[in-house]
Amino acid sequence: MRKISRNLVAVAISTALVLPGVSGIATAQSSFGSSSFDTSSTSNSGSKSVKLKRALEKAITDDGHILSPAAEKRAQALLKRALNHELPFVYNFYQSTEFNPLTRITVLRFTPAEVDQALENLGNGVPLDFGGLSNISVPFGLAIGKDSDFYYVAVAEILG
Repeated sequence: MRKISRNLVAVAISTALVLPGVSGIATAQSSFGSSSFDTSSTSNSGSKSVKLKRALEKAITDDGHILSPAAEKRAQALLKRALNHELPFVYNFYQSTEFNPLTRITVLRFTPAEVDQALENLGNGVPLDFGGLSNISVPFGLAIGKDSDFYYVAVAEILG
């Protein structure tokens, strides 16, 4: 179990490497309050949100992982919490574990410029490095949305 956990952390770190702006650790940032947000942006096939979701899903499924409707539902609920400013972000990163079933949840927060750079990287074939996780097929789900300042990438990985 320790090896799986270590490899799953590598997934989050590698995602942060492809999606710039998530590195470094110093002080915690929390966002509270309300703001307008858009989870319906995934209905517009030309939006950055849709392009990012498609690119990440392709990269992750190409690495042998399985897109799961159950994990997608959990990612969507997590995205809603992020957009409602209910999650404490540390350097635009949030991660936790949920139980029943065992699920690792991660949210990354990006500026529009960082999303542009990530799309360019993924479009140029910059691979996601899953740190050996490719030997383990993990069901996952993605949800992407945006508010007035950030894009949010919510990932749920069902581990058991």
